[in-house]
Amino acid sequence: MYDKTVCFTGPRPKKLLGVHGSQSEYNKIIDVIYQFCEKLYLTLNCKVFISGGAQGFDQLAFKAVNNLKQKYPDIKNIVYIPFVGYDKQWNEYGLFTAKEFENELKNADEIKYISKSFQGVHNNGDIETAATILNARNEAMVNDSNIVIAMYKDDSWLYEEHSGTANCMRYAKSMQKPIYQLKFNIRPNKFLTSVNMFSDLTIVRANCRQFWSKLKNKYSNIKLTGC
Repeated sequence: MYDKTVCFTGPRPKKLLGVHGSQSEYNKIIDVIYQFCEKLYLTLNCKVFISGGAQGFDQLAFKAVNNLKQKYPDIKNIVYIPFVGYDKQWNEYGLFTAKEFENELKNADEIKYISKSFQGVHNNGDIETAATILNARNEAMVNDSNIVIAMYKDDSWLYEEHSGTANCMRYAKSMQKPIYQLKFNIRPNKFLTSVNMFSDLTIVRANCRQFWSKLKNKYSNIKLTGC
């Protein structure tokens, strides 16, 4: 079985618990991602994981994979950065700081920059904007992956237009990539509420229910749908 690649997409801190949110609550998300990625590693030979470096879910995913790599050293933890200086205006204190981003890049097995500057010119002459570069980053991650793990609050990603995560998920769907969606609600002691899987992969479906049933024993508020 050849090595498979997984990429991540999800919200920024303001749609999670904020930059001043509880580290213990964020650690719960890291733990869920860790266990899910371990299952993909063991059952589907997923050994390459790509995150986008953004504050929020992307960095939580990177930490989860970095932790998993301590157990399985053949894992590769790769970061796709939209442009040089991506973290230039990030906070110095709290969570998801420029310092954390710097440490992330030091621990990455590979770093890929989509653009070498914030504003540049594509080969066709179009001027790059932050939005187009971010979308290009997301599409590059999806193109280079076999599976997508996404965190999104509900099913509105299917039609919502003003969200980078939603755009990435719709692009993955159009490319017929399997999508594992982590649904969530921001409520005290009830963060992760369900997991939904948009995929036609029989082998993934076969392993999905058993895995999440075990996970539910640890996080009783998780609800399983779509498997």
